[in-house]
Amino acid sequence: MLQEILFNKTKIPILYRMQNVSALKQRTIADNIANVAVPDYRRKDVEFKDYLNQAQQSPHLRLARTHPMHLPVTTDLEGLRVVESVEGENTTGINNVDVDTEMAELAQNQLMFNGEVTLMGRAFQGLQKAIRGRGQ
Repeated sequence: MLQEILFNKTKIPILYRMQNVSALKQRTIADNIANVAVPDYRRKDVEFKDYLNQAQQSPHLRLARTHPMHLPVTTDLEGLRVVESVEGENTTGINNVDVDTEMAELAQNQLMFNGEVTLMGRAFQGLQKAIRGRGQ
């Protein structure tokens, strides 16, 4: 389809996957913060290096039409894993979650997500300009 060819020639598939990773990381960090006082809870983290390599090698999206004018995108988080972290000292005597570290990671992840959204918006603006035939 023309739409698939159009999207596959842009950064949109990679940016979409990056946003999915950031959203999963946000949920994982929130879980860690919520369980900061739970005895023997093990901090969790998202392993996405292999996922990112896979996304770079095959940056295509599976598109499905629910209406002739709509192109909803499926969520493709295959290969992305949330794992328990064995790293980190048990400084609280409860578990290995350091709330200060988690808050810093939360802020960093939010900045990454905001950047991804900005880049996605610019990619769509570029497509819109190309479709309309207007120069910059």
